[in-house]
Amino acid sequence: MNFRQKVYEGYINWVASRIGTLRAAMEELSTGLQSETKSTAGDKYETGRAMIHIEQENLGRQLATLSEQQAALAHIDINAYTGAIIAGSLVLTSQGYLFPGVALGKLVVDGVQVFALSPAAPLGLVLMGKNSGDTFRFRNTEYIIEAVF
Repeated sequence: MNFRQKVYEGYINWVASRIGTLRAAMEELSTGLQSETKSTAGDKYETGRAMIHIEQENLGRQLATLSEQQAALAHIDINAYTGAIIAGSLVLTSQGYLFPGVALGKLVVDGVQVFALSPAAPLGLVLMGKNSGDTFRFRNTEYIIEAVF
């Protein structure tokens, strides 16, 4: 497995792990909601239930976002190579490794930090279509594209 595939698998596993964690938390909240018993202090009971519902909604939104990111990752053809930067390319720049495809942030793979960003993000828009050897300036930082994998 080459480094690009390891990075891709690392992000796939990270998203799957986060989804599992969120599902477990939602299950725990659901169990807590069922076990919430009505006490003589009725307002306290209602407040507790409302807080659990709010937390379930928050977790639901996070889960929906992660599910969308998981689907976007699944659509990346990790074996595609055009020479130019496309979604799923691993790009070595003078500022570090970038993985355009899905906005997932930093991940360390084999001791190397990689930053996954959306092709629609400002840096992603500048990056897409560039080739090894190209240079560009983004937010007062010069980037040299050293290699595209």
